[in-house]
Amino acid sequence: MSGDLPNEMTCIEVPVPGEPEALQPALRPVPTPGAGEILIEVAAAGVNRPDLMQRRGQYPPPPGVSDIPGLEIAGRVAALGEGDTGWQIGDKVTAGQTILVIEAMKTFNEIPSPHGGTVRQILFENASPIEYGDVLMIID
Repeated sequence: MSGDLPNEMTCIEVPVPGEPEALQPALRPVPTPGAGEILIEVAAAGVNRPDLMQRRGQYPPPPGVSDIPGLEIAGRVAALGEGDTGWQIGDKVTAGQTILVIEAMKTFNEIPSPHGGTVRQILFENASPIEYGDVLMIID
């Protein structure tokens, strides 16, 4: 684990379910990754349907899972838990609905794009390089 980590981090909490105003910034201790886990320094976070439902009090996090909303994130590996994670500190990463993303990636080679080629070619092979801190939006 990296020794350069702060003791606290800023996060968004939902102390009382409600409208968007229910989202409140808060300070929490920086978590320590467990065996086989990584800690991600978040550069960008997205909001998806479960996050909205959690904010409204309609989707409690499963037991043992963080109550911090933001299921879709991108950033860099900040610390490694014990054991081989396959990652190195500083690696660029994304996290979120991982299983769905992996399944979608398996089919990208076959999905035709209305702009010619496949979705994989449009998004990954012909696209400009995406750098740390960039925002990618796909609007059709």
